[in-house]
Amino acid sequence: MLFLFLEGMVKKSVLVVTPFHERYVKALESLDLDINFVGCSDNNDSPEDLSTFEVGVAWKVDPLLLKRWKSLKWIQMVSAGADEMLDTLSERKDVVITSVRGIHANPIATYVLMMMPMISMGIPKMINNQNSSTWKQWSWNDLEGKILCQVGLGAIGKEIARRARQAGMIIKGVKNNISTDENYEYIDEMFSSDNIEFAIKDCDYCVLALPLTEKTRNLFSQKVFSCMENKPFFINVGRGELVNDRDLLKSIDNELLSGAVLDVFHEEPLSSDSPLWLHEKVIVTPHISGLTRDYMRKVCDVFAGNWSLWNEGKELKRKVDRFDGY
Repeated sequence: MLFLFLEGMVKKSVLVVTPFHERYVKALESLDLDINFVGCSDNNDSPEDLSTFEVGVAWKVDPLLLKRWKSLKWIQMVSAGADEMLDTLSERKDVVITSVRGIHANPIATYVLMMMPMISMGIPKMINNQNSSTWKQWSWNDLEGKILCQVGLGAIGKEIARRARQAGMIIKGVKNNISTDENYEYIDEMFSSDNIEFAIKDCDYCVLALPLTEKTRNLFSQKVFSCMENKPFFINVGRGELVNDRDLLKSIDNELLSGAVLDVFHEEPLSSDSPLWLHEKVIVTPHISGLTRDYMRKVCDVFAGNWSLWNEGKELKRKVDRFDGY
């Protein structure tokens, strides 16, 4: 009886695996969850004995670390996109994966609604003119009455659509699986991803907020860009691999697109010799659309909620579906 009592008094341990593990451990410890948080960057600085760590909080998991981590039962990701984690854990079907999808909705929608008028106004050109003390005026298009094709209608896509509607835009939504039980109140017209060419045909802005799956990889290539008849502005806040960059630049140069705002890329950091950096009609941002100063706190709150459910033997929230890929 004494042994069982003492066993119940021992703190449970959670392994925190990110390049910023010191900051995450400090933030997680502030939750007072009576957990022993141990941080590492990868296999090289991980604890020698991993047998006490059934739960992990991670950005990515080093395959060498995973090979040693036999006790792992649940991984709480610190990001929304699950493609890399699913690849890493493809042989570990027993491990539950949860993400933080949904916490990015407000900041990314703010980013998108900021960028749409910025590219219409030609803000980069204005900045160049300011640097050369050049006074030059031109007209620009307001968002009211313009057509937005919102590709991806998860929490982020829905929030973008809601705010765009408030700005007076007409919203066309594209979703892989259209459910009759789901609320699309801010969408004027819905399209399945198989009919994307009809959705984008007459749009003024096209925004990608899709997860990366085998079906969505390179979804936007010359075939899709060539269907755009209204020279829209293109914004990607989903994943870089959704887009064929060569076809994107070709479409801008051939005036199928008026310009692009890119926050995500095939390889990050973006190579210094990438043609995207210097293209006059492309705005590059370093994957910061959802990276607000309270991001870590939001991640910790998601973990805390799931930790309670885990210990109660209940279904975890934001669970990643291995079949759908998100």
